[in-house]
Amino acid sequence: MTSALPAVFSPGVVFVHAHPDDETLTTSALIAALAEASVPVTVITATRGERGEIVPGSVPEGADLTAVRAEELRAALSALGVTRHHYLGEGRRHYRDSGMVWGADGRAAPAPDRDPEALTAADPDEVDADLRALILAAGPVDSGVAAATAAAVTASASASSASDASGLCALVTYDSDGGYGHPDHLATHEATLRVATALDLPLFVVLDPADTDFDLEIRRDAHAASVRAAHAAHASQFSLAETSITHSGGQHQDLQTVERYRRLR
Repeated sequence: MTSALPAVFSPGVVFVHAHPDDETLTTSALIAALAEASVPVTVITATRGERGEIVPGSVPEGADLTAVRAEELRAALSALGVTRHHYLGEGRRHYRDSGMVWGADGRAAPAPDRDPEALTAADPDEVDADLRALILAAGPVDSGVAAATAAAVTASASASSASDASGLCALVTYDSDGGYGHPDHLATHEATLRVATALDLPLFVVLDPADTDFDLEIRRDAHAASVRAAHAAHASQFSLAETSITHSGGQHQDLQTVERYRRLR
């Protein structure tokens, strides 16, 4: 276990998340640490968070929630020092938020009214191809690749061999539990694991902060200003207090002080 950034992060790191705000709630300190160390960072967001609840009074009546959350995400990423962001399927298709309901066990469960265009309704091969294309576009990182857009990379990249990934970035996503069981988090973990395996890339998963079996720990107080600014940006998702947040559904959560990660491969 260490707080030093792993050497495999040096070429760059691609974070794969399900919704706007997940990058901040789960991995903001690591993102900030990498940006401060001048490690190239790309964030991929699978959906626009259309099905998420809204903090009362945070979104003007009649406003487009997708646009609101896109702007919140842009502001959060800017606070963390990220300049490379893509939505999964960008330029080709729009993966929608699958939604969720709270189960009797207090964990997330699939929504009964899932949109047919939802992430969890998509063909896993299609999801993998779109994710793989964005990862291949993200590295090796140089001025030419950084200037390229995801729209220029088609799903045909899925036919590339694993050797195409030489020197590419490491990946970071959720663990197999998805944090709290959200269907989109589970789908994101599964797709990222499949692509990491196919491309032979290092993969780290973010853990519950209380987990003691970890390979990397990042203290949030070392990046407090950036992390707090990123949290403040997601005003439609949760309310920020000094040491806690209140989610749009009314759940209170203490702000975590550390982020812990385990290397899966």
